[in-house]
Amino acid sequence: MPSGRLSTWTPEYSKSAEAYIQSFIDQTREEDGYNAQVLPSIAGLALELNVSRSTLYSWANNEETGFSGILGRLNKLQEGFLLNNGLNGKYNSAIAKLVLGKHGYKEEKAVTGANDEPLIPKDNMDTIRRMAFVMAQALRDEDEKG
Repeated sequence: MPSGRLSTWTPEYSKSAEAYIQSFIDQTREEDGYNAQVLPSIAGLALELNVSRSTLYSWANNEETGFSGILGRLNKLQEGFLLNNGLNGKYNSAIAKLVLGKHGYKEEKAVTGANDEPLIPKDNMDTIRRMAFVMAQALRDEDEKG
């Protein structure tokens, strides 16, 4: 039994969605004088099809529509646009970084000691593990005494 309600979905929506994605790949919107969006998005696709985002997600949850693959392609295309245009300076780097966070990217900083040495030397790790075990045991005993 398929999940989600089909509501107003027709195969024409899938064709239009594919055309929306392809327009970003081909960059034909600017050539046609269309007020081009600079980044493919779920919101842009919803505007293009004149439906809500929740409708798109509902269609994606129904295997009959094929929309799951369409939204997957759209997200991959968006990620590629953000990476490439963020790196070449066409997109504001702060905005590109913010939106790339939705694709699983994050900034990490390694915390190290002097001369990039680890904060906890590897030869001390066994001692630290034993101490943690003893502390956990003591806390559990304390809770049982209650």
